[in-house]
Amino acid sequence: MLVHKFMMRAGANILSSALSFVSLMVMTRYVGEQYGIMMWGWAFTAMFNAFSDLGFNASNLRYLSKRDENHNAYFSTFVVIKISLSLIVAAMSSVSVYLSYSNGSMDAESIRVCAVFVVYYLVYNIQTALTVSFDGRMENGKSSLILAIEYLVRSVILIVLAVMCVDPSTLSSAYLAGIAVSMVASLVMLRHTGLRLVRPVFVRRYATFAAPLAFSIMAIAIIEYLDKVLIGFYHGSMEVGYYTAAAGVMGAFTVLGTSLNNVLLPHLSKESGNDHRGTENTLWMTEKYITMLVLPILVFLLVLGRPIAVVLFGNDYAGSGDVLSIQSIHIYVFIFTGLMAQVLYSIDRSAVYMKASFVFVAMSLIGFVTLIPDSFMGMRMAGLGGVGAAAALASAYTVFAVILVYMVRKELGYTLCPGFWKIFVAGAAGGIFLILMDTAFGIEGLLMLAISGILSEGVFMGALWALKGLNRQDMEFIRTALNLRSMKDSLTEEWK
Repeated sequence: MLVHKFMMRAGANILSSALSFVSLMVMTRYVGEQYGIMMWGWAFTAMFNAFSDLGFNASNLRYLSKRDENHNAYFSTFVVIKISLSLIVAAMSSVSVYLSYSNGSMDAESIRVCAVFVVYYLVYNIQTALTVSFDGRMENGKSSLILAIEYLVRSVILIVLAVMCVDPSTLSSAYLAGIAVSMVASLVMLRHTGLRLVRPVFVRRYATFAAPLAFSIMAIAIIEYLDKVLIGFYHGSMEVGYYTAAAGVMGAFTVLGTSLNNVLLPHLSKESGNDHRGTENTLWMTEKYITMLVLPILVFLLVLGRPIAVVLFGNDYAGSGDVLSIQSIHIYVFIFTGLMAQVLYSIDRSAVYMKASFVFVAMSLIGFVTLIPDSFMGMRMAGLGGVGAAAALASAYTVFAVILVYMVRKELGYTLCPGFWKIFVAGAAGGIFLILMDTAFGIEGLLMLAISGILSEGVFMGALWALKGLNRQDMEFIRTALNLRSMKDSLTEEWK
């Protein structure tokens, strides 16, 4: 069942995010400066990693979901493509690091951190050939377990190294340990799939599907890391630390969108053209339940960003709270754009997605230039640092989401879920409740945050029930989705 596949992947991502949270909370308290340097080096290297996808991941999700006689040829084609792209990215990153060392634009510590992440992304990209193939076969339990293993190993080592107050490059080595262990796990799981390497004969077919996506995915990936690089250049490593700490919270929710994408695209591709009404109902169900799940939490982050940041990261990182509040908007529209993109991919309308991405990239770049630095090419700018970067991305993603919703409706006639507005009215009710409670009592500390969060969730659900946006059928669906026996059966099916 689609929902159980999503729950398995989302559960693994939530566990991974929880582990990251714990390590992040330790790092901001013990190695705040070192953490900022590590995250800057990670972002610098990750920008080059934008060339490792180029739309081929989506191609593989689409073609492997067919489970036809060409299954092994599809898999082999993808493996060859990913290894080739991985080596190219590693070479590009290495040259960039060397040139930065030669012209003195990076200090020695930053160079060492970047070198660690060059190796990390080389292994990570090759591993992706396996995990994306598992997702394409709708074996999301395998890819979920691999993700959890990497984050568990990485987080434990990060905590130990942070308490030891090591230097940034040593701290970064935790990423290498995590990806090495998870890579071994990936290879072990591959043995139980029946997949085998044959002649990679579908390179042209994969490239044809991926071509319209290449620019979009590459440009959007660069945008997702460029903000951190610019913040480091103009405002220093501590500002990068504030921003990436908040982004760590954001990542706990955006992985839900990634989980949804990896589950939804194979499902839609498999059903594409067979059942228009059924596909629309799947889309409505996804829109409704993902919004019901994340919206009250995002309202909580929006209203109480600073006290949440103090509890999570300590008083020295209180500045990340302002970034967190703005990023709560980014979280939802990011998930929603991903949902609309999968619909377009499933019917080979990736060129439509590319057109919308031009607007997103242009808006993001303009926002970065005007809001992050104090000055640019001699002109006075806003100088907002991390807050400016968060505002630029939230605005660009909101416009991006609106355009994609319009294009999905134009191409397929799919509308938004009936009664969708009721969820947002209920979210507003929860937000107003939090504002009133904060005004009356001053919400600070873990206990008050927990109490206010539970109460605001109650207000949200109550308002949604009163608006008839939640009914017994929804409750039955939620009960089925959370049925552990059904999830166990779905996972067991993957290993037969």
